[in-house]
Amino acid sequence: MLSSLLPAPPTLRPLLEPAVLRTVVADAAPFGGDVVVHEGEPALAVPVAAVEGTGIWAASGEHVMAPLDVVTTTRGPLVLFPAVRCTLESLLRRRGTVEPGEAVTIAVSLLRGVAAETSAHPRGTCVGTWWLDNAGTPLFVHAHEGPTAAEGAAQLMGKLDPGDHDAAARAISAATGAVTDTARIVRGLAALEDDLFAAARPQAVRIDGSSVAASITRAQARAEANRPTPAWRRLTVAMDGSLSDLVAERVDALRQRWRRPAPAKKPRSRRPVFLVGIGVVGLVLAVGLLWPEPEDRAPVPVSSEDSLAADDTGATVLPAETPAAAQSSDDPVAAARALLAVWNACGDDSCRQKLQEARIDADPAGAAAVADAALTVIDDLGDLTLLRADDPSERAVSQIVAIVRQNDEWVLRGIHDVAQHP
Repeated sequence: MLSSLLPAPPTLRPLLEPAVLRTVVADAAPFGGDVVVHEGEPALAVPVAAVEGTGIWAASGEHVMAPLDVVTTTRGPLVLFPAVRCTLESLLRRRGTVEPGEAVTIAVSLLRGVAAETSAHPRGTCVGTWWLDNAGTPLFVHAHEGPTAAEGAAQLMGKLDPGDHDAAARAISAATGAVTDTARIVRGLAALEDDLFAAARPQAVRIDGSSVAASITRAQARAEANRPTPAWRRLTVAMDGSLSDLVAERVDALRQRWRRPAPAKKPRSRRPVFLVGIGVVGLVLAVGLLWPEPEDRAPVPVSSEDSLAADDTGATVLPAETPAAAQSSDDPVAAARALLAVWNACGDDSCRQKLQEARIDADPAGAAAVADAALTVIDDLGDLTLLRADDPSERAVSQIVAIVRQNDEWVLRGIHDVAQHP
């Protein structure tokens, strides 16, 4: 009965056979399938038949995994999903006690995911499992069996152990009691988040172990990049994505699913705790963002009154002519515009090196190179901000610009063309 009420999958898009980087079984991912390259990033390719009967085609909102694309190959139609690392339950079981800030990050993610599911499916009939994407962002994944998003979230919150941090424990306990109350989760989400943010400063979720795509080496990435793949974008040197990656791709491919009305009252942060990072789905950023280090960390959810300071990795020295706004402005739009102006004016890599976190290979004909490009904030994660650059004349392709604050100075992290979906 449930499957008959769900929307049909989108129209298939013809595509050449994707290059398979790794095959995974269902225990290592929401569905068994192949890790392939999609728009320059690892994605999980699953036969469409494997997800029929789930609520995946109606998935929408923050912290709910949605399809990246549906394509046809010689093996039949495939649905593409973001790559993931592990279930949230397995992480909590492995970690035991988590830092209070991590617990806040997880709890806020669960609340937002449940709120999104409740809005999309008021009857709460869809079931599934909570997973962590490559950036450590909790995502609810629709499946054929399992608890509902709210029930699963309540179970996981019950396992969140912030140690001897009483304030965090109390806030999580209150959120646990509210997460299965449909009316309260919709009307009282802001208050619950405020209590959690007040209890402890959110931190990125630390993930140990490997991910679905983690075993893909840089050598494999480079080799794949040099292979002719007419239907797939060139694979970048780095393979693993982050929450912000997911955000950028979904904004373009599934933008209607991510739009939400602006708050009616005081401005509040509604950042997809991507905690990272929202997401779904991919903004190709610099190697530092895409390839996880031994302790891969993603941006975290923050309240409007609080921003997390970036780790001290050494001051980024900008050219003398860089506008002051790019160095210390609290306005990410002004900072991004100033950085792009100087970055585009640079005549060589040595000049640009001082303005970027790592080498950026951006389309010089993209909107980010247009002097009067319209810059719109997609997601503000405190010290990491994603913006969309659009050419007012609509001649240049739209691009996603990522800037990161280091030592109170902004630098560019990545510039990526917005994926074009027919």
